Amino acid sequence: MPYKIFITSLVSLTVGLQSVHAADLAYRVQTHPDVEAAKHAFCATSYGVKVQKASRLPSVDFRLSANDKPVNETTRGDAFGGENSPEYDGEGIDAELSVTQSIYDWGKSGADIGIAKARNMKERLVYLASYEQNTLQLLSALLLHQSQDAAIAAIQRNVNRVQGNRKAVATQVRLGYTAKRALNEYDLLLLDRESMLAEAKFKQQETERRLASEYGIEASRIARLSKQLAKYLPKAMLAVPPENALNTRQMDEEIRIYDLQNRRVKAQGRPKVEARMAARNWDITESDLCTDIAPVKTDCRTNDVIGSLEVNMPFYTGGAQQNQRRALLAKKSEMQARRTTLVKKNMQENENALQRLEILSNRLLAEQEKVDLLTSQLKIERQRQKSNAIRFSVIAELDSALADSKVAVASLEYELQIAHARQLVRGGKLSETLEINSKLPSCNG
Repeated sequence: MPYKIFITSLVSLTVGLQSVHAADLAYRVQTHPDVEAAKHAFCATSYGVKVQKASRLPSVDFRLSANDKPVNETTRGDAFGGENSPEYDGEGIDAELSVTQSIYDWGKSGADIGIAKARNMKERLVYLASYEQNTLQLLSALLLHQSQDAAIAAIQRNVNRVQGNRKAVATQVRLGYTAKRALNEYDLLLLDRESMLAEAKFKQQETERRLASEYGIEASRIARLSKQLAKYLPKAMLAVPPENALNTRQMDEEIRIYDLQNRRVKAQGRPKVEARMAARNWDITESDLCTDIAPVKTDCRTNDVIGSLEVNMPFYTGGAQQNQRRALLAKKSEMQARRTTLVKKNMQENENALQRLEILSNRLLAEQEKVDLLTSQLKIERQRQKSNAIRFSVIAELDSALADSKVAVASLEYELQIAHARQLVRGGKLSETLEINSKLPSCNG
């Protein structure tokens, strides 16, 4: 029982650590400046949807005005329809509250909301594409560091062996068994391998600096994170349907926007029906002069409520609406043509990705076979060395060739991983596959 408890606790701890790393990496991608910019663009269109939805709600206006303009022999009746209202000198404070509600607009408000939603969806796809690209950059840097680790280990091992063999060659030269030329050749080989090692270490330091500056990841965490992410990548290439690629989906939203804009322009040429109700109150201070015959302070407040139903329709616009619709249809046709080209391009990229995968896989298999052959030959040469058939130059060449093949294997494995990752990015699935979920950003505030 204690053993089972230990195993369960260990599994829980492992899953917990993975979720912590995933959340940490997701945060580092989300806070990248490019992703932040895409987030704000998305939020702007999200607010735009709310603005358009508000157009369907009643609008309430309030007006307060102060008047001081004597109007002798002029009555409120003349201005507002009463017959026996007292004369008024126009001095006082007036208030008006009005409510306006759109009744029917032939789908214009619906088109406006649809346009706002389509733009919001497009920016959502742009945000997802930015998130995916930055996830790819992070993954690429981590896997590159892992590949560089393998390359440095292979070259370092080769350098150590060449240095060891050089000592043996130097001893043979000193004893007169070997010409000094052999030692010079070893020195040249050693310089070449040490230079290669220094360059590999420098490139890895560049990768570490990039991860630290762009994503704030310390060098001590890179190896653990790269191993964790690498295991999520699929072993088989995933084909992305051209219609599901992120760039095609963005263009679909563009085409949808032109459709809705055409619908809005069409609705603008039809009658718009609005209901309006206004409540008015004059002389709310209650201390005006209501007559110029016997000037006394009197309560002059007067109230009224007016309701109206208004129908507005543009009568003549000089052909502007018709030409607007033609322009929108032309732009839509342009976008549809571009979409056709884009779909063909996506299909070609699918084929290229699959061919590239096959080529890389074959190269990797060939390089791995080469590693096996060189390892066997090196083992045979070492056996000969034990039998006093010393051929240090052959061993050095084989060992260096073996190191180069291991470096090539590490590089090809990295290229294969990135090829899979790029294919996932095209479909917007990389962050989901790596469990670094790209949740929609919060637009509060």
